[in-house]
Amino acid sequence: MDRVHFLKLLGFSCVSASFPAFIAGCTSVHYIRAVSEGNKLGVKKSEFNFEKKEVILERRFIVVESPSLKFPVALYKKQDDNFLALSMECTHQGCEVKPHDEALTCPCHGSEFDTLGSVLEGPAEFALKEYNVSTDNQMIYVHLS
Repeated sequence: MDRVHFLKLLGFSCVSASFPAFIAGCTSVHYIRAVSEGNKLGVKKSEFNFEKKEVILERRFIVVESPSLKFPVALYKKQDDNFLALSMECTHQGCEVKPHDEALTCPCHGSEFDTLGSVLEGPAEFALKEYNVSTDNQMIYVHLS
C-alpha cells in the first residue's frame, strides 16, 4: 500500500469512528425557561410535543431552566402523566451533566447516570438529586423543596 492510499484510509477511519459521537452531539435538546411559582416551577405539558412533517411527536425529556436554580432540571416523561425531575448537578464534583434519551453524562470526569438518576458509571458514587413532581390538566410542577 502506498503512502497516499494509507493516509486516505487513515483519515476515513478517523472520521468513521467519530461519526456516531458527532450524530449524538447533534441531537436536539429542548430547553425551556420555567415559570417560578413560590417553591415550585411550572412547565406546560405541551412542551413535550413537537411537530415534524405535520405529525405531532413527543419528546422523552426537556431541560428546565430557572433563575432561581444554580443548575437546570432534566424533566423526563415516563408515562402518560408520570414525570421525573432530576437536578443536572453531578454528585461527583458539581459539574453540569448533559441529558440524553437513555442517560445523563458528566463531561468533566465521565460519570454516567440512568434516566432515574442512578449511577451507571463512576467516579460519582451517589444518585442525582430528584425533585418531587405533581401535575394538573395542563401543567407539570417541579417542587424545589
